[in-house]
Amino acid sequence: MALNYGELTVVTGRGYLSTYKDYYWDSNYPLSYLLGYFVCTVLFSTLLWLSSRIIWYWSLFPLKEFANLFLTTQKLYIKPAPLLEILNAIYKTDNNQVDVTQQLIERVVDNTLAVKATNELAGDPHPGVVKKLVVKYRYDNKISELKVNEGEILKLPQ
Repeated sequence: MALNYGELTVVTGRGYLSTYKDYYWDSNYPLSYLLGYFVCTVLFSTLLWLSSRIIWYWSLFPLKEFANLFLTTQKLYIKPAPLLEILNAIYKTDNNQVDVTQQLIERVVDNTLAVKATNELAGDPHPGVVKKLVVKYRYDNKISELKVNEGEILKLPQ
């Protein structure tokens, strides 16, 4: 007996070519039964899986409904604290100015800033003239600018 795999035919002991219907497998069933056996197995396995998923879902449904009685309907989200970021700071008069950005950045503690606008920040840019502290900052993703006169206290955020 010899098999030709390209044609699905079998040369049997009777000496002639026959189709797969003449070839038998386990317990004298024709080979065509093997295809039916395979299809039925796949179909049964699919139905078994689908029914087990449905039973699993519905068996937990009353428990989920009971738990929902005690759970809040709104989700609780923890919002990160807004950050204070000093973008630019200038201690100035009409004619002169001093950049004090780095000095103010170093004085930020816990996202707050409280500083008095004096010559102690970075020296006196123009002696004998009233100065202003102009600060451009970002807080909670909003960019703002604040101006305070010499001797006043700058508090951020407002």
